Amino acid sequence: MRLPLAMLMLCGGSMVMAQDVDCSDGGTTQLDMNICSYQAYQTADEDLNLAYKLARDSLKQIDEDISAGNGIAKEGDEKGVILLRDAQRAWIIYRDKSCAAEGHMFSGGSIRPLIENTCKESLTRQRTEELRAAFELN
Repeated sequence: MRLPLAMLMLCGGSMVMAQDVDCSDGGTTQLDMNICSYQAYQTADEDLNLAYKLARDSLKQIDEDISAGNGIAKEGDEKGVILLRDAQRAWIIYRDKSCAAEGHMFSGGSIRPLIENTCKESLTRQRTEELRAAFELN
């Protein structure tokens, strides 16, 4: 399995096979650490996508109940799914820019992808827990 183009760019363009990297210890070379941090971020992102879907489904049900007259709605209220979508889009922009700023301190260095990936993984895991807590998904 070849790495996606974005991953190759993060790793300095080297043609490295992902399955050749042992991430059980976080990697031993800088390139390995960059790859492992990217994989950890991708796993965190998958978890976030699941929590987001569950939160969206919960809000969709509430929106349907309100539309059917089974809930209290104020004039001009936006649908919950739209509010969540807009909040998530804004959060993604925040996460990406915040982590890019953190990585910018290491511009030109081979550690930059590790810094940015680790930042994205951390913020993504935090957001996942926020959604789980807010929508009682645990």
